[in-house]
Amino acid sequence: LQLGMEDQRPPPDGITVLGHTLDRRKPLASYLVFPCRVTALEVKGNDRTRREVVEREMKAALAATDHHQLAVELAHASFRLEESFKDAVCEVDCADATGGDGADDAVKIAVHVQEKARHTLSYSTAAKDGEGSLEVAWTVRHLLPYGERLRTAVSMGLNGSNQFRAMFARPHAVEGISLSGEAFTEAHADPSQALPREKRRGVVVRGAQHEGPHSVSLEVCERSWASPGVGERPSLKVALSHRARRDTRDDPGLPSAGALLEHEFEVAGFPVGAHFWRERLSAEAHAARGRTVLSVFGSFGILQGLGGLRTRLSDKLFLGGPSSLRGFRPGGVGPRLAPTSGGGPAGGDLSFSLGTAAAWRVPMPTALAGVLPAMRAQVWTNVGSAIAVPQGESAVTFLPTLFRETRTAVGVSLFIPTAFGRLEASLCRALVSRESDRPTRIHLRLESELN
Repeated sequence: LQLGMEDQRPPPDGITVLGHTLDRRKPLASYLVFPCRVTALEVKGNDRTRREVVEREMKAALAATDHHQLAVELAHASFRLEESFKDAVCEVDCADATGGDGADDAVKIAVHVQEKARHTLSYSTAAKDGEGSLEVAWTVRHLLPYGERLRTAVSMGLNGSNQFRAMFARPHAVEGISLSGEAFTEAHADPSQALPREKRRGVVVRGAQHEGPHSVSLEVCERSWASPGVGERPSLKVALSHRARRDTRDDPGLPSAGALLEHEFEVAGFPVGAHFWRERLSAEAHAARGRTVLSVFGSFGILQGLGGLRTRLSDKLFLGGPSSLRGFRPGGVGPRLAPTSGGGPAGGDLSFSLGTAAAWRVPMPTALAGVLPAMRAQVWTNVGSAIAVPQGESAVTFLPTLFRETRTAVGVSLFIPTAFGRLEASLCRALVSRESDRPTRIHLRLESELN
C-alpha cells in the first residue's frame, strides 16, 4: 500500500494482487481502489484500557470501502491512539482473502498497543518572549478504564511568571466529544516590565471535538494586579467561549507549507463579573517556491463592553513583540497608561496586524554541514494598529480610525536551532510609528519545549 501511494511507475508484468492481474499501462497507485471490507478487529496489549477505547479510534477505518481509504484511516487512527498509548501498530491481513465468509474483499485488522506507564514524572524547559521557565509535571493515566488521565504541573519562571495547574481529561466522554476540567492559579510577569504583573486563579471546563476543529469552554476566574499604580480592583470573569482551529502546517515552528486558521469568540458577564464580548481571528499560510518559502500572516481582534460598561485592562488587546507585531516591544503599540499609573501599555479595543515574509535556508560549506545546525534567514514586513474605544461607544464605528493609524516595520530574522529550542534573532526598523509607541531595533526570542 505504501509503495502504491508513493510510486507512480507502472508495475511489472504478471503480478497478481487480491485476485487482480496488474496492468503495466496503469500506475500502482490506481490499484489502491481495490474494494475491501473489514470483517474482524483484533486488539492486543490493552491490559488496563477497555477495548471500546481502541474501537472508537478505529471507527473510520472499520468503515473503509477500499484499500486506499483503509490505509489513510489506519494512519490517522495510529496517530490518535498514540495520545493514550506508548505505541500503536495497525496490521492488515489480506492473506485470508475469504475472511471465512467466501468474500474476496474481506480483510482483518490487528491492533497491537503498548500502554503508557500509569505514573509519569516529567520536566520541560521553555522560553517565551524572553523569559525562561521550568515545568515539572506528574501525570496519572488509566485512572478509569476509558483512557482518563490526571495531570498536575508546576511552572516557575525566571521573572516571576509562576503557575500551578491540575487537569482531568476523559476522551470520548460523549460520542465524538472529549471533556476536560482544569483548576489553575498563575501570576504572569512581563520580562521587559512593560506590562503590569497580573494574578489569576479559577477553573475551566472544556468540551472539544475529538477529531474536529471546534471546542467550547466555560471559565470562571478572579483577576487582580500585583503591580502598583494600575488603579483597578480585583474583578471576576465568568465567560463562555468557542474556539475553532484548523492547522495543516508541516512544521508549527518553521513551516514551509500549509496554513493555520484560528477563530475565538468569547462573551463574559453572565450572571456576574466583567461584561464584554471579544472576538479574535488569526491566520497564516506558507508555500515553497523553489528554495524560498513565502508566508503571509495576519490577525484581527475586537473587544466590546456590554451595557455601556468600560472594558478592563485584563481583557484588552495588546499588540507588539516578535509573536505579534515585530519592530515594536511587547504591548508597545497603542494607548498607554497615565504616568501616575506607571505609563505601561493600556491595550486596545480594536487591533489588527498583517505581514509577509520570504525565508530560505542559509547555505553551509560542506565541511560544516554536519557541525553547524541548519539555519534559516527571513526578510519580512508587517503593519498593524491598536486603538482604544471610548466607553459606551460601538467598536465597529472606529474601524476606519484603526486602519488610518497603521504602523509599519521591516526587518530581517535568523532562526537558529539549538539544544534548548529555536533561537530567533531579528533586526528591525519601524518605518511608521506614533509618539506613544515603543519601537525596538532588536528582537531576541528563544522558543523551546524539551522533555
